[in-house]
Amino acid sequence: MTTITRTLLLITACIFAAIGSTQSQSLQSSLQQAFRRFMSDEQMKYAMVGFMVQDTAGNTIFSNSENVGMAPASTQKIVTAAAALGKLSPTYRFPTKVAYNGAITNSALNGDLLVYGSGDPTLGTWRYPSQPDTTFFFQVFQALQAKGISSIKGDVVGSNNRFSVQPIPDGWIYGDMGNYYGAGTWALNYHENQYEATFNASGKMGDTLALQKAEPEPGVYAFNSFIKLGASGSGDNSVIHSAPYSSMAYA
Repeated sequence: MTTITRTLLLITACIFAAIGSTQSQSLQSSLQQAFRRFMSDEQMKYAMVGFMVQDTAGNTIFSNSENVGMAPASTQKIVTAAAALGKLSPTYRFPTKVAYNGAITNSALNGDLLVYGSGDPTLGTWRYPSQPDTTFFFQVFQALQAKGISSIKGDVVGSNNRFSVQPIPDGWIYGDMGNYYGAGTWALNYHENQYEATFNASGKMGDTLALQKAEPEPGVYAFNSFIKLGASGSGDNSVIHSAPYSSMAYA
């Protein structure tokens, strides 16, 4: 993560430096110099870079390996974020609607509470200190109180109907699916579709480590751990294998 961030900041700085220097030389020459500085960074020692700059008319000003197929990994999120920003606008908010069916009798809802998602990726996230990850639940609780509902005799039903039933693309690596970076896209998300699996790394090298706890609840009926205790300082080399709609997970 640190390397990617530094790389993106560097190339951005180079581009702005190049644009700012056009008074003394052509933009093409400036971009060439900026690109050479970028590629001379130690972090780019074994890297391949596909790069192209066009003007507003679509004319190519500078390019490097622009037609070479590459696996951009997390840097592809820049394109996704830019597309969402351009199409939805900076003021767009993902609505999560809560409704109910049935009747209210003596402060009890004789029916189900229905939660309709629209793709909000921040529902229940822990990333914003100004808003606890329990905010959504508290808001629903307040709304139920306002309706005079103190108990629910049905179920809480979450709907993913706004999105495709397939949350991940074909060809997704199986080793990614069960981990936070491969959780997929859903209409209804919580806690960024991530849970933390904790293991007690004590014992002797080669011992199997049982799952100590998982928070929030991962939603599988069986979590099978085949993780072996490694040498001191060897770090976490475990991978969780699971898939969308799977009822089991293997670590």
